[in-house]
Amino acid sequence: EAAPGTPAWHGSGATVSRGLTLINAGFLDEHRVEELAEVLGMGARHLTRLFMQHLGVPPRMLARTRRVQIAKRLLDETDLAITEIAFVAGFSSLRRFNTVFKDTYGRSPSHIKRTSRSGNLNGRAVTLQLAYRPPFNWSLLAALLSAEATPGVEAVSDGEYRRTMAIDGAAGWFSVRPVPDQHLLRLALQLSDYARLKLIIERVRTMFDLSANPVEIGRHLGRHPQMAPVVQRAPGLRLPGAWDGFEVAVRVLVARDVGHIGTAAVMSKLAATYGQPLVASDDSGVTTLFPTAAVLMQAPLTDLGLSRRAEHGIRRLAHAVVRSDLRFDPRVAFDDLVNALTREADLDLPSAHWVAMRTLGEPDANPFGAGS
Repeated sequence: EAAPGTPAWHGSGATVSRGLTLINAGFLDEHRVEELAEVLGMGARHLTRLFMQHLGVPPRMLARTRRVQIAKRLLDETDLAITEIAFVAGFSSLRRFNTVFKDTYGRSPSHIKRTSRSGNLNGRAVTLQLAYRPPFNWSLLAALLSAEATPGVEAVSDGEYRRTMAIDGAAGWFSVRPVPDQHLLRLALQLSDYARLKLIIERVRTMFDLSANPVEIGRHLGRHPQMAPVVQRAPGLRLPGAWDGFEVAVRVLVARDVGHIGTAAVMSKLAATYGQPLVASDDSGVTTLFPTAAVLMQAPLTDLGLSRRAEHGIRRLAHAVVRSDLRFDPRVAFDDLVNALTREADLDLPSAHWVAMRTLGEPDANPFGAGS
């Protein structure tokens, strides 16, 4: 599969780009086009006109194409049952899935399943390939992830990133590593329930910036006198996104209090004390789910070595998430998330930009303040 690009559009094109992000995350699997348009701040007819103008197809057709593409990949690359694949991909019924799939590929899902070489389901572990545009500087990206990793929750070793996750009550882990000599990343994951697999795939794509066009980005950065040497030394460098925006925000509050050198120790103790143990499939160094907002808003936090201001800040952040005054969700606009972080989490503007940028994959953030 070719890596889908997200052009650096502005104005109406930026709206279409954000709409694509929501569609890829499965928004239209559970909502109507009118609701998508409302999230984007316009009427459904105008949104459809914008999609036709920029992409040549309406939103609902894009959503249908995305569903069937994901289903085809799961049929080819996993041993998930056909019924499970239908609902994971976002189809409302097995009958509808069979009809759309046969219309698209001229063959039934069962025929694809019989002739595929899938064999990646081992103890409910699923393995998929995610495409990207080269160059991709994996070693530096992995080093950045390793520097920020919360012990017990995340680990980077032997060129592989691994972490625990929980989504809609399903807990497990995933790992990502490059496929040698191919423009692909190997995503392996194990969950108690794969109902939200499509959302997980899109979150991983955002986290590793797989929709980026590094050649175009490098061309623009190469015009900047300070950035040009960096681009030449490290082509394909990408800033990783975040699996969990709440986790990033907590880390920012901790780092502000104890400094970057002491942050890993505090985050490790925070996870070990208040996180939920996860029985990992092997000795991978990831055994703990990061604490939820519901847990941290009631936690005393007095044994972490933090100041009272930091303890209060973490609990305040957690309260805002539980009340839904602060949502780390692709449906939230970048500016709205920044405003919520400054209002509800006591973050300064550059820190709020940093958290929102890492959460949403926003390219036009300013996390270093004025003059950067």
